[in-house]
Amino acid sequence: TLAFSTKKIELNLKNTDSNYNKNVWLWTYQGKANYQVNLSNLPDWLSITKDPGNVADETAVEFKIQIKPQFLQQGTNSFSLMATAPNYTNAKLDIIINTNLPPTVNAGSDRAI
Repeated sequence: TLAFSTKKIELNLKNTDSNYNKNVWLWTYQGKANYQVNLSNLPDWLSITKDPGNVADETAVEFKIQIKPQFLQQGTNSFSLMATAPNYTNAKLDIIINTNLPPTVNAGSDRAI
């Protein structure tokens, strides 16, 4: 089995003041997995970096997740990260960000107040 250290990251954010960082690990229960993960189509609000290489084993590979709230839309924002390897079950990490940001009021000009 190929697995992330958690299956889901879920946050409820009320402001866009600062980034949120979380580390997760990809590992196997047994053996070495030559895994693949696609980090090229991430939404603007999400940044993911990982340890170099593409081999996961019992010692784990670290993934650094960064949520950039300034790019989030009001409501629910989500992304699923999948790791695959031959002869292993897929690993899936769901990232769900719920925002309840204060509304922007337009005062009749180009500026929001």
